[in-house]
Amino acid sequence: MRCAGQRGTVEMHGEATYTGDAFEGQMTMKTADPRSGRQMEMKSTMHGKRVGACE
Repeated sequence: MRCAGQRGTVEMHGEATYTGDAFEGQMTMKTADPRSGRQMEMKSTMHGKRVGACE
């Protein structure tokens, strides 16, 4: 996904794998500091599981 705005552009890529009631995945976000132009990258990992029905 790519989002562009007045303060710059952000690109995000990710994937998730679902197995039964659980999932795990990763996401990478890239952007540049609008003042310095310095490139930044942030990597995230995630995991979770179903704990029950919504109330």
